[in-house]
Amino acid sequence: MIAIDLGSNTLRVVQIDCKSMKIINEYEKTVKTADGLVQHGLINGKATTRVISAIKEAKEKIDFTSDTVKAVTTEAIRRAKNSDDVLLQIKKETGVAFKIISGEEEARLTLLAVKHRLAKLQYASDSFVLVDIGGGSTELIFHYDNEVISKSFPIGIVTIAQSYETLNTIQKALPKEMGQTYATYDAKKINGTSLEMKELDFYLKKLLSLPFEEREIAVGTGRSNLIAAGILIFKQLYSIVEFDACVVIDDGLREGVALEECSSLH
Repeated sequence: MIAIDLGSNTLRVVQIDCKSMKIINEYEKTVKTADGLVQHGLINGKATTRVISAIKEAKEKIDFTSDTVKAVTTEAIRRAKNSDDVLLQIKKETGVAFKIISGEEEARLTLLAVKHRLAKLQYASDSFVLVDIGGGSTELIFHYDNEVISKSFPIGIVTIAQSYETLNTIQKALPKEMGQTYATYDAKKINGTSLEMKELDFYLKKLLSLPFEEREIAVGTGRSNLIAAGILIFKQLYSIVEFDACVVIDDGLREGVALEECSSLH
């Protein structure tokens, strides 16, 4: 089956063989869906065009006609005043019908994918805290045995970067934005990697010390400010949950959608 996740910054597509549960094909493209959303409350025409172009590009790589397709979209579309019109245009031009899911549903499906990956990596998956930083929202999920407590913050790397002019103002604003709520890489290489607070500090300083052009080369064109904003959000979350290290998992919403759909087909 084919699962599609249209986020606030990225379109992610995965094709999975439901019998073997192995990935057959995948596609990912930065589309900046939420570009300008903070200022105008709308998904603009250029962003819509980028999404449509990316879906058409994905269809050239993956045969959408030979498999079940389930497409979901999240925070940017949830918040946009023109979401119905945008999704109608996308369906008209690509044939893909997106379903807007709630923050709770997004958290549930992401949790499903992470638990599946942790089991494959042979990590104990009965108790953990999941941090999912997206383009338009950040999810904090506490999983203890069979109990799940989740908190969704309506800020992500795109929306926070567009709301404040400098990284310094972002850093000062994050405690207020997130409150004190205590409640281009290779996925195969990063799944299961540990990430410590001191490493976040090191890479943030290293990133900010580079000239803009070198920063763009290091993390990808158009992503340098977003990466830095993501690091700052991560650091704030570390202080909220009082942890100083984590395990990196690449699997997320699209994998959760695929896993649930595969389960329903059997």
